[in-house]
Amino acid sequence: MCFKLKKLVSKEEINKMQARHIVTQDRDEIYPVDEMTFIYTMSVTHKGQYMGCNLFTLEGLIGTFDTEELADKELYNLQNSVDEIYITSGYCPG
Repeated sequence: MCFKLKKLVSKEEINKMQARHIVTQDRDEIYPVDEMTFIYTMSVTHKGQYMGCNLFTLEGLIGTFDTEELADKELYNLQNSVDEIYITSGYCPG
């Protein structure tokens, strides 16, 4: 597997965010957002085949998206949320 960092949210952008907690896509974790938080996207390939784009904090995986554009849109929505708790889109109960 190959992982490639795509986008890193700056500390200034983190500090401007209203969201103070992120609920993961699987609804099984809640990660805090504070001045120590890193949020980034990373694309994943395996044997040259694109697998998806992951949205992370240093705490762990927030969610996986089919395209980099969808991950970027989720990141934009997170950064511009007016709610204190942000719920990641794409939940699919199994």
